[in-house]
Amino acid sequence: MPSFAHVVVVVMENKSASSIIGNTSQASYINGLAAQYSYASNDFAISHPSLPNYLALTGASTFGITSDCSPPACPVNATNLMDRIESSGRSWKAYMESMPTSCATTDAYPYAVKHNPFVYYNDIRTNASRCQSHVVPFTQLGTDLRSASTTPSYSWITPNMCNDMHDCSIATGDAWLRTQIPAILSSPAFTTQNSVLLLTWDEDDSSGNNRVDLVVAGPNAVRGQVSAVSYNHYSILSTVESAWGLAALNANDSSATTLASFFGASTPSTSCSGATIASTPQSSQMAGTQVAFTGSTSACPNPRYEFWARWQGHTDWQLLQGYSTSSTYSWNSTGAATGTENIGVWVKDASSAGSLDASVSLPFSVTAPGCASVTASATPASVAHGSGTHVTITGAASSCTSANPRYEFWMRPASVSTWQLVQAYATSGTYSWNSTGAAPGKVYFGVWVADARSPKIVDAFAGLQVTVT
Repeated sequence: MPSFAHVVVVVMENKSASSIIGNTSQASYINGLAAQYSYASNDFAISHPSLPNYLALTGASTFGITSDCSPPACPVNATNLMDRIESSGRSWKAYMESMPTSCATTDAYPYAVKHNPFVYYNDIRTNASRCQSHVVPFTQLGTDLRSASTTPSYSWITPNMCNDMHDCSIATGDAWLRTQIPAILSSPAFTTQNSVLLLTWDEDDSSGNNRVDLVVAGPNAVRGQVSAVSYNHYSILSTVESAWGLAALNANDSSATTLASFFGASTPSTSCSGATIASTPQSSQMAGTQVAFTGSTSACPNPRYEFWARWQGHTDWQLLQGYSTSSTYSWNSTGAATGTENIGVWVKDASSAGSLDASVSLPFSVTAPGCASVTASATPASVAHGSGTHVTITGAASSCTSANPRYEFWMRPASVSTWQLVQAYATSGTYSWNSTGAAPGKVYFGVWVADARSPKIVDAFAGLQVTVT
C-alpha cells in the first residue's frame, strides 16, 4: 500500500450501485470518472439509515446506533480515525456544504447534521477549538486546495441534502461532482504528490442488499480496473490505516480488505490511434428520428468513448455522454431544428493520462418532413361522351422523408372556375372517376401530396386533364 500524501473521501447519499454505474444518462460524469480511473463493483454499506454508515466510515463501528438521531441524543465516546490521524502528526478537515458555521450540531437545511459524523464524537464536539478548526463549511475547500501544504492529509466532503442525491436527482448530484471533483484532481496535492480520492455512497436506496459504488481516483491509481473483490465501508478505514501505519480501531477495520489492489502495478499507458464516427441511419433525416452514433478507434486495448454535440447557433460543445466503454450514443432528434448538427466522439485508452487521445466529429443534417414531388396520370386519358367510363387518376410521390405520403384529389370541369375536393387526404394514391354525365370537353384533375409528418397542407402537387369527346 502506498503512503498517500493526501486522502479525500466524498460521500453521496442513498443510491444503489446499479443506479449509478451504467446509468450514463443521469450519471455521465461519475461513469466517466470510473472509466478513467477504477471502481469497486462489489462494495457494501454497513447498515441503515444514514448515520450508522457515517460512523462506520469514521469510527469502524455503528456504536449501536440505529437511527438518525442528533448528537446530544446519541453521543459517541470512542477513539476514531481523526484521533489516529492527529496522533501520527497528520492533519484532517471535514468540509460540510451549506453548514452555516463551523462545528454546527443542528440541522440548517440543506445541511443535515446526520451526515456530519464528526460532531457525534465527544472528543471533537466538546472541544470547541478542535471542532471549529476541523469541521468547517465547504466553502473553505477551495482556499485549502491552492497548495499541497494547505491541503489536509485527510479531507472529508459531505455535499448538502440536494447535491448528495438525497433530496434531488442523480443528475443533480452528478452535475455537482462534475464541478467539484476536477478541481480536486487538478489541485497541487494531486498533480505534485501521490494522493487519492475515494467517492462512495453511504447506503443504497433500501431496494437491494446495500451494495454501493466506490470510485478510486488519483495519479497513481490503477487505470481501467473494475474490482469484484468484496469490500465495505471498513475497507476505506483499513486502507487509510494501512497507508499511514495507523493502528486499527477495532476488529471491523483490522479484518477489512484494503483497497491495495487499486494501487498495484499500473498497466502501461497506451494511446488510441485515431477515431471515426458513423451514424445509423445516415445523415439527412427528419426531426424525430432515433439516430445511433458509433465511434471506433484502434491500437488501444481498453478504449473509452465520450460523445459531444455542437448544436446549431452555438460555438461551444456540450457533453452528451461521459467516458465509458460504450462506443454508441443514441440521439432522439425530436424537436431538432432543420439544419446541420455536429456530433463528436472523444476516445482514449483507460490507461491514458490525457483527457483524450483522438477525436472526430460528424455533421448530421436534420430535414423538414415532406415529399419532394408528385406525378399524376389518368387511365384512360380520354373517354367518349355518355359512355360512363371509369377513369383512374393516379398520384405517385417521390422523396418523402418518412416514406408515408398522403394523397388528396381535386377536380374541375373546363366550364367552371372552382375546384371541387373529390377525395380527401388518405394513403391511397388513386381516385376512380365515373364519367357518366360529363359534358364534352376537358376535365381537370389535381393531385396533392403531403408527407404524413409534414407540417404543411401540401408538399407538392401535379395536374392533368381528361378529354371527354
